Amino acid sequence: MNGKLIAAGFWAGILSGCLLVIFLKAAESLTGKRVYTLLINIDFVPSLPSFMQTELSQFLLHLLVSFLIGLAALFLLQHIRMNVYLLSLTLSAASAFLYFPLTIISLQPTPAITDFYALFLWFAGHLLYGCLLGFLIKRAMNK
Repeated sequence: MNGKLIAAGFWAGILSGCLLVIFLKAAESLTGKRVYTLLINIDFVPSLPSFMQTELSQFLLHLLVSFLIGLAALFLLQHIRMNVYLLSLTLSAASAFLYFPLTIISLQPTPAITDFYALFLWFAGHLLYGCLLGFLIKRAMNK
């Protein structure tokens, strides 16, 4: 993978990750459903350094994961023939299903596994993420 594609994966992941954060932060503010909290929460990791316990560091960690998903999508598209939107939505859906284990292992209050409204918000946010990721990757590949 060349530097141009790595940069494209970086920006696709970062921008898509920011959209997800904005959507879930707004959803949590408007509804009280702790979907943004669930997104950035890492309190279940033992012995976290104090700097990783801030909202900013957890947000940056989320963006790192999003960047890695963007790179993974570009890497996979170079090695398999697949529709870019199908791939990005598949990766996003895989991430969205983390709702269940993250909810179970979280130490701070997060939505219940059976909270269908929170689940809807979580999956809607990840659908937006996957669509934007696919759009940005397709645009980068066509340049």
